[in-house]
Amino acid sequence: MSALFEETNFLIIDSHSKDNEISLSTIKEIISRNGGKSVPLTPESSLDDMSKNNISHIITWDYDFTGLSRAQDLMLPITSPQWLQDSELASQRKNYRLYSPRPLPFMDKVVVCIADNLPEGDKEMMYAGVRAFGGQYLDSLSRYTTHLIANDLSNNKSVLAANIKQRENLKIQIVLPHWLDDCFREQKCLDEKPYRLSDPVTLRTGKPNFEIRGTVADSIFDDEASSASQPNDASDVLQGKHVYLAPDHSFSEHFRESIHELIQLHGGVVMKEFDPSQLNVYVGKFREGSEYQQCVDSGHVEVASLRWLYQVVVRRQYITPLSSNLLNFPIPKTHVPELSGARISVTGYSGDARHYLSQLISIMGALFTKTLDSQNNYLVAEKHRGEKYMAVRSRWPDVKIVNHLWIEHCFAKWKYIDPAKSIYQKVNEETPKLGTAIIDDTLLGTSSRKETSLNIDDSTTDVLDARSETGEKIENIALASDEQKASSEGGDHLSLPSEDVEVTGAQYSTAGSVSQKSEQPKETVGSRLSRSAKQKATSKLHSDMEDLNNYASILKSTRKMNSYMKDLESSIEANKKRSANSPDDHSEIELNSNGQDSPRSGTPLAKKRRKLEVLEQTAIMTGCEAELTLNRADVVKLARIGLKIVNDYESQRKVDLLVAPKVLRTEKFLKSLSQCNSIVHPHYLSDLLDSIQLNPDKSPDEILALHLIEKYYLDAVVPVKQINEDLGVSAKESGLTHLLNSSNKGSVFQDLRLNLSANLNGGPDLIASILKEHGVQETKKVKVSMNVKKNSLLANANGEVILIAHKEKDKRSSRTLNAEGVIIVEWDWCVKSIFKLKLDEYPDYLISFD
Repeated sequence: MSALFEETNFLIIDSHSKDNEISLSTIKEIISRNGGKSVPLTPESSLDDMSKNNISHIITWDYDFTGLSRAQDLMLPITSPQWLQDSELASQRKNYRLYSPRPLPFMDKVVVCIADNLPEGDKEMMYAGVRAFGGQYLDSLSRYTTHLIANDLSNNKSVLAANIKQRENLKIQIVLPHWLDDCFREQKCLDEKPYRLSDPVTLRTGKPNFEIRGTVADSIFDDEASSASQPNDASDVLQGKHVYLAPDHSFSEHFRESIHELIQLHGGVVMKEFDPSQLNVYVGKFREGSEYQQCVDSGHVEVASLRWLYQVVVRRQYITPLSSNLLNFPIPKTHVPELSGARISVTGYSGDARHYLSQLISIMGALFTKTLDSQNNYLVAEKHRGEKYMAVRSRWPDVKIVNHLWIEHCFAKWKYIDPAKSIYQKVNEETPKLGTAIIDDTLLGTSSRKETSLNIDDSTTDVLDARSETGEKIENIALASDEQKASSEGGDHLSLPSEDVEVTGAQYSTAGSVSQKSEQPKETVGSRLSRSAKQKATSKLHSDMEDLNNYASILKSTRKMNSYMKDLESSIEANKKRSANSPDDHSEIELNSNGQDSPRSGTPLAKKRRKLEVLEQTAIMTGCEAELTLNRADVVKLARIGLKIVNDYESQRKVDLLVAPKVLRTEKFLKSLSQCNSIVHPHYLSDLLDSIQLNPDKSPDEILALHLIEKYYLDAVVPVKQINEDLGVSAKESGLTHLLNSSNKGSVFQDLRLNLSANLNGGPDLIASILKEHGVQETKKVKVSMNVKKNSLLANANGEVILIAHKEKDKRSSRTLNAEGVIIVEWDWCVKSIFKLKLDEYPDYLISFD
C-alpha cells in the first residue's frame, strides 16, 4: 500500500504569524512520515519553485501570498495545515475544499443541492457560483448537504430532504433560490431564516419574508444601509466596463437581476440592451448567435462566460478570457462527434482539477464516469500509477490511457485529436500543468476582428502539434501578417519569430487560405500593394516556416531561449551603432517639432528607426500575479512601444523599470533596487495594453503619451504612509524618492564581508546573490553550530565579524559566537539597509539571547 502523500510535493507558505496553531516543523514531519516532500517559502518569496519542484499541493495559513492567482490558474489544491493532520488521522486524504485558509470564502462549508423543477439555466449557474465562491454542490441529496434550493415543498427532493432531516437529525435547510441570489449579490453568507420554506409566509408568497428581518442584520434588506456597507465587499475590478449579459443563459428574472447587481457592485455598468459600439464585455453561454458574432468580430469587446465573471469578482483581478481558463469563454452548442457518448474516467486528480476535467469532458459530449470498468474508452491519468491505471494495464487493453493535455487540446481546437500522439502519452515534470491550455481563437469565426494573435503560451504542448496538424493555417497567418505589414502605414515591426507575430487586420479562414469577400472591391493602391506583398511573402514562406520550427525548438529549452535573447539584444545594439555611424542616414533627416533630428516619414531610414526605437526600456515584474498576468502576445505588444519585459534579473542587463504592486522583499525587487530608475504599479502595463487594443493605429509615442508614467509611480498609487512603513523609514515625503535618486545605489554593502547562515529562508546562495548586487565584497556560507568559532568566519577591515542568521533556527546554536563578540543580526538588517541605501544601525536587528 502506498504512503498517504507519496509523490506529492507540498509548497509550504510560512507566514510567521503568532496565530499559527500548527508549527512549521510539525507540518514538515507529517508530510515526511507520510511519504511526501516539502518546500518551505515565505509569502514574499519568489514562487519559481512551484514549477521547478513540480508542486502539486500548497499548505498555507492564509491566502495572502505571492503567486496565489497562478496557483489558482493551475488548480493546485490550497489548504490549511489542519488538512494534513485530519488526513493523517483518517488515513485518507480529506476533501481539501473544507479546509480553506484564512480568510474563509463566504460559501465555505456550504454544500448545495438544487430541486429539479427549477429552470435549468438557473440551476447550472447557481452551482457554478456556489463553487466559485468557495462552496460545493451535489445534485443528489446526501448527508453532506447543508442547503436545498427549492421553490416549494412538493418536489421530490424537498420531500426526501424533510424525511432525512427528521430521520437522521441532519441540518438541511430548505430555502428559496433568492437566498443564493442575495448571497452572490451581497458577497456574504446571509442568514437563511427569511428564506426558509418552513416559514408560512415565504412558502405562500414564494418570496423572502421581510417581516422577520428584525431577526437578522437589517442591512441585508435595507437598500440604503446595504449600499452603505458595500465598499467593504466591493472592488473596482470592472470599473468603467460596460457589461452585457446575453439572453442565451435562460435565467429567471430575479437571478439575472442578482448578476446585474454583482456587476455593479464591482464597478461595472450593466447594459440591458445590446449595443456593440458601447460594449466592453459580452457574457454569454454559447458560441453562436448574431450578438455573439458581432462581439467576436468587433475586436474591442471581451467575450466571456459567466464563470469568467465569477472568477474576476472572486480574485479582484481582470483577466482576458481567451488567454486564460478554457471555460472562461462561451462553449459550442454542439458536441465533438467522435467523443459523443465516449466513457472517460480520470485518476490522480482531485478538487478543482477533477471538476475542471469533468466539465471539459461533459461539454464535449462524452460521459465522465467516477468509476472505471471495461466499458470505458479512455482513462486520463495524472501519473502512471494507482489502481485504475494498473487495472487498465493488466486487464483492459482497449481502454486508452492519456494525459490531461489530450482533453484540453481536443477542447481548445474543438475536434478529435489522435490520442496516440507522444505528447498525450508521457507524464513527467515537463508535461504542462493542467489549466495552461487556451482556446484556439482561429476557430471562433473571427473573420473581421481588428486584432488577433497567434498566442502560444506553452511551447511544450508542441503548439497543439501545430507543425503536423495546422501547418497550412500557420503558413497562411504568416502570409497574412506580411501582407498587412507591407500595406499598413508605418508597417515596420520588431523582427520576432513567427509565433509571436500578431495578425493585425488579416482575414483568414480555418481552411488555410485568406478569406475572400463575395463582393470584389475596386482596385486601389492599397490592394495593389497587398498583392505585391503577397508575392514577396510567398517567395520567403519557406524561410519563415524554418524560423517557426526553429523557434518552437528554442521555446522548449531555457538555455536556448536565454542564448536567443542575448543574441537578439546584441544584434539590436550593433544595428544602433551602424545606424549612428552611417553617413547616408543624414541625407534623409529633418527637424521635428522639438527641434530634434527625425527621419522623414515613409523613408527607409524612418522605417529603420521605428524598428530600432522599440526596446528603449527594460522592465521586470514581481509580485504582480494578483494584479496582472502577461501572455506572450502582451509581451510583444509592449515591446513594440518600447517596453521590453524580462522574466529574470541578470547583473549584466540594465533594469530601467521595476513593476510591482507594493514594496516587496522578493529576489527581483531587492536586486532591481540596485539599478532601476523607476518603480511603477502594474496598472501602468494593463492601461498601456488596453490603449494598444483600443487604438491599433496610434504610434508608440502616442500610446505612451496617453499614460504619463508619473501617474503610475508606486508612491502615486500606493499611499506614501504605507510605502514608508514597508520601507521602514520615518518621513513625510516618500522614501522611494530618496531610494531611487540615491548616489549609493548598488554599493550599500561596499567592502563588507558577511557570513550567511545555512538556515536563512531561501538559502544562503540566494541571499548572497542579492547582496552581491548591492556591492558586498565577499560572503561565506556557515552551518551554525556550537562548534563554530569566531576565527573561522569572515572578518571586516575594522575587525567586526557579522553573521546574518535565522532568528529562530540559529538562536540556540549561535550563543557561543555571540559570547565571542560576533555581531549576529537578522536578514531584516540587510533588507532595511537596502531600502534606505545605507547601512542601518545594528541594535534593532540583533538576535536576542536573553
